[in-house]
Amino acid sequence: MEYIRDVVVALSASVVAIVAWLGLRAWKKELTGKARFETANHMWRLGSEFSARLTGIRLFRPRPIEWADRVPSKKETYRESEVLNDRHAIEKRLISVRESLDKIIQVQWEAELLLSESSAQSVKEVVQSYGEIFLEIVSAVIVFFDTRFREAQTGIPCTDQEGLKKTENIIYSNPNDDVSRKVEDATKKLASSLKQYVK
Repeated sequence: MEYIRDVVVALSASVVAIVAWLGLRAWKKELTGKARFETANHMWRLGSEFSARLTGIRLFRPRPIEWADRVPSKKETYRESEVLNDRHAIEKRLISVRESLDKIIQVQWEAELLLSESSAQSVKEVVQSYGEIFLEIVSAVIVFFDTRFREAQTGIPCTDQEGLKKTENIIYSNPNDDVSRKVEDATKKLASSLKQYVK
């Protein structure tokens, strides 16, 4: 009788251990699935935010309210002030886009750990595209406004007005321009790579 009791106790302990192990495994799987969903959802929201902000800053020319906090130099001419006011406004707009990009980069690291290898690679490529687009706009801002400021200072127009116009079109957009298409394509790729996690 004692032998049967020892066997029952041993079997009970084994059953409890197996049930606990299965429960922990299911819990881990549930947590991993939830973490994947949350990471993918967060990445999608941030990608949409980046796209909207980048599109928003490019749709219209700066307004006076955007440069109201800039203190002009007493030596500035009217033309120099116009250029510096616009540059100040655009650079302020770029801050929110940069903040969105920084958030995306942070979540990208989570995505690389939690998502499938192919999804993580797609996310990485999209983030790289977003970064390249942002740098293209920042470079255009520097070139465009430096050139315009030299024109305002000297009164001599830039010799490459066509190139200057192309640079200006990178900063200010219409919905079908090259930069807008790049942003749209990257955002579509992001949605495609995350759709298996966000349903």
